[in-house]
Amino acid sequence: MKISPKKYAVALVDVASKAGKGEHASIVEKFFKLLLKKNSLSLLPLIIVELAKYLDQQSGQIRAELFTSHQLDQAMIGELRQFLADKTQAEVILQEHLNKELLGGFVLQWPDFLLDASVKTELKQLNYQLNT
Repeated sequence: MKISPKKYAVALVDVASKAGKGEHASIVEKFFKLLLKKNSLSLLPLIIVELAKYLDQQSGQIRAELFTSHQLDQAMIGELRQFLADKTQAEVILQEHLNKELLGGFVLQWPDFLLDASVKTELKQLNYQLNT
C-alpha cells in the first residue's frame, strides 16, 4: 500500500513532537532511510509541501500568494489580508509577487482556492460572452 505525502508529513510531525530536544536529527535520518526503503524518496517535495500546510494548520495560519502587475499600497494589501482572514478564520501570511504578464488586477491563491481578478481573465470572459 502506498503512503500519501500527507500521511508521511503528519507522521513525521507526530513523531518529532513527542521526541526529546536532541532526538530530531536522528528522527530525520530515520525518516530519510524509511523513504529510501519504501522507494518513496521522489515524494520528498510533495511531503515538504504537505508538511508546511499541516504545520500552518496546527498553528492556525494560512499561507496565500498575491500576484499583481505592480506593487499595491499597504491599504489594499491589508484589505485582501482581512478578506482572507474572514474567509478562512485563520491568521494570514501573505506572500506578494510581481507578475509583469498581468495587465492589471490581481490573482490571489491559497490552499484549495484561486481568486482571479485579473484584467486578462476579465477580457477572456468578455470575449467568450460576446462570441457565444
